[in-house]
Amino acid sequence: MGRRRGAAEALDAFFRAGSEAERYAAAPRVVEAVGQPRLAAILAGTRERIGPFEGVEERPDGLFARGPRGRVAVAGQVDDEGRLAALYVAGRPAARSPWRAAPALRAARVWSARVVWPLALVAAGAALWTAGSAGEWLDRAAVVGFLLVMAFGFKAPSATDLPRWARWALAALTVASAASVVRLPGRPRGTVSLWGAVEWVLVAALAAVVASSRRARAAETVSSPLRLPLDPGVWWVMQGGGRWLNHHHVVPEQRWAVDLVKLGPDGTRAPGLRVDRDASTYAAYGTPLYAPCAGTVVRAADGWPDQAPGRVVFAPPAGNHVAIDTGREHVLLAHLRPGTVRVRVGDRVAVGDRLGEVGNSGNSTEPHLHLQADRDGRSVQLRFEGVRGRLRRGRRISVPG
Repeated sequence: MGRRRGAAEALDAFFRAGSEAERYAAAPRVVEAVGQPRLAAILAGTRERIGPFEGVEERPDGLFARGPRGRVAVAGQVDDEGRLAALYVAGRPAARSPWRAAPALRAARVWSARVVWPLALVAAGAALWTAGSAGEWLDRAAVVGFLLVMAFGFKAPSATDLPRWARWALAALTVASAASVVRLPGRPRGTVSLWGAVEWVLVAALAAVVASSRRARAAETVSSPLRLPLDPGVWWVMQGGGRWLNHHHVVPEQRWAVDLVKLGPDGTRAPGLRVDRDASTYAAYGTPLYAPCAGTVVRAADGWPDQAPGRVVFAPPAGNHVAIDTGREHVLLAHLRPGTVRVRVGDRVAVGDRLGEVGNSGNSTEPHLHLQADRDGRSVQLRFEGVRGRLRRGRRISVPG
């Protein structure tokens, strides 16, 4: 909390500055990097949204500049003398952070993968074996079909929340459920109920959505294949593909971005059942990252703290990051570990140069690498040396040592 309290005090001094001289004294590095005119515009825009500045409020979901008309989320870094060294202001007022629900959502994901979904599959499989007719069997099979499409199509729940032995056990259970079809010749024919028919239409529609999202491709791809910037091991695509398999799709600059996590020896992203565990328990955390292309560093940031997994406080979306201009595209690696970024703006990098380490800074609920490429602000599809096909959610990639 001491680091955030220091940022709160530095931000308070900056927002209270009544002149350019006071503003420079409160944040010399920010003024030199951004310029007085732009900072004056930022302050004017903030006052327009919240009214006269009353103070910086520290909340569990971040720091907020407070005024009589509301609050705006803010974030900052301080230098060794306690002055503001970096500033980030949200684009709109925020009464409460949308990330406050993140721990509950993450808990629901873990427990659905490890408890709810297996129990539902067991119940559905048992129902298949007790079906009194072929029609009843088809009704109940629709439930199994829905569970399988969600798990193997949308990866909800994700297999990477289950250790390898549990995945094999559930696969055996699925086969056992399907084996119930041997009972059908001795059962009355029966008819599929209206609700069963609706369920099968839903399953078919969801399967079509998954197939479409897996086949989706951008109009343009990167000019030259990139090299995977990852440490050796098995990596899993957490976000990637078309609209329904990639939450980046709604942002034009990020539309074809991918999120990558490393899997541990047991095939999970992190061991245990707790959802508020330390970031260092994740297999991806602290692993080295390398330049996927040659070019010039055009953006680089370091010093933003890691988020606690499952609980995100307001920060710059990319957190600590490096962006490389290849001459044709900008390639961004985001959410790096604080204190590990090795390059600065203007540096030339070659393919394979060490850039930093995977972290959990910025808009990130767990340690992972966010990787994207854009051309003139428009996202382009990624291609990698030695990797055939597209990186869509659920794909595993083995990076050789």
